[in-house]
Amino acid sequence: GGQTLATLIAQARMQGKPGGEHFRRAARLIAQAADALQAVHDLHIVHRDVKPQNILVTPDDVVKVADLGLAHLAGENVLSLTGDIMGTFCYMSPAQAQGEVKELDGRADVFSLGATLYELLTLQRAFAGDTPPEIMRKILHEDPPSSRTLHLHLPRDLELITLKALEKRAVDRYASMAELAEDLHRFLRGEPI
Repeated sequence: GGQTLATLIAQARMQGKPGGEHFRRAARLIAQAADALQAVHDLHIVHRDVKPQNILVTPDDVVKVADLGLAHLAGENVLSLTGDIMGTFCYMSPAQAQGEVKELDGRADVFSLGATLYELLTLQRAFAGDTPPEIMRKILHEDPPSSRTLHLHLPRDLELITLKALEKRAVDRYASMAELAEDLHRFLRGEPI
């Protein structure tokens, strides 16, 4: 009886510019997704395909992360049979975009969840383009458009959380989903992030 986060984003696009309650709900939903993904990471599994279509939301706003079809154990060198890059271009981390599969850890999923949060907050993809190479170039070399420019009422702390999750270098991102979730929970409690 639920829906995907992608469906919620599409509905929000039809309603126009989001406001305060939308931003708080986004923080709650992404915090739940981060908590769920931390449980996966605790098993040394990297999801590798975190995106709005793979985050399910029940009618009572409980988040469930789905589709671990591309998941693998952190540190393993796993390639597809054709050697293709695995993941969804608009949400993949820079390491995934460069095919650095062995170096992938939970911070790759942090980036993907950051891209999902960005889209949920702004109703636009962080890295959009007409072709996979164009999207990959943006992921590797460009920052997404300022989310506060797109939505002036977006809380500054949510923008900062999103930008930290979207850092190009893994060492500059949140070190874990738990850290990302903690900052989102601090935001929701009105505490400094």
